[in-house]
Amino acid sequence: MINMFIEISLLLLLLAILAIYSKKPKRMPPGSFGWPIVGELPPSGLSPTEHLMNLRRKLGKIFTTKWGSHRIVVVTDYNLIKKAFNHPDIQGRPAFVSFDTLCHFRNIGIINSHGSVWAENRRFMLRHLRDLGMGKTALEGSIQQEAEMLVDHLDKTCVGKPAVMDLFLNCAVFNVIWQMLASKRYDADHEEMLRHISLLQENFNAIQGTFFLIDLFPWLAKILPKIIMNKVFKADVIIKNRDKIQLLFKVVQFCPPNHQY
Repeated sequence: MINMFIEISLLLLLLAILAIYSKKPKRMPPGSFGWPIVGELPPSGLSPTEHLMNLRRKLGKIFTTKWGSHRIVVVTDYNLIKKAFNHPDIQGRPAFVSFDTLCHFRNIGIINSHGSVWAENRRFMLRHLRDLGMGKTALEGSIQQEAEMLVDHLDKTCVGKPAVMDLFLNCAVFNVIWQMLASKRYDADHEEMLRHISLLQENFNAIQGTFFLIDLFPWLAKILPKIIMNKVFKADVIIKNRDKIQLLFKVVQFCPPNHQY
């Protein structure tokens, strides 16, 4: 009898803790708190995008949801999104496991950082990019050159047949930035550049695939064996591609600006 009372008391205590933990904070947009631990998973047969669209129709342009360990405020109106991202408090990055996996060092740089580190590095980068021509007419020549290169490449290779555009578009965008930073550009069919862009795209696809579950439940990265992280979540592929991509920056760093390799 005493053991049963203790078990019931522990169960009620656990439920109370979970209820407090899962309760939506005050002044948050309308929405549900989700289930404890797992949050609010999309109904069976619905993609996350379809689930969010249903919530928008039900709750309005701004709503709250909880996926895994993360409480998320979703903004679905263009003007509200633009206004929100002008606010310094919400311009940062979440502390996702995928960001740490994409970089050799944790919470460093701009893309893979968050909090005060991200804010300081972003200010530093924008200040120096403006000095290099970002946002000025001096950059128009570089943009025009890459646009002409892209159109010429598409005219030669893609007229009259289906073509995958991602790699060539990314190469054009990369060239504009890379000419500012390293005084160097690549042709649209440059094998080395296309290979690195392909590796980068493969990493993004992996992170947006099954690895997204690790971002939702970061404690899984601490308890799952390495073989499952590699086989199911492709952690080894992400790390291998990351190291190959970083090699490009090391080579450029030690080459003269006009060096072609």
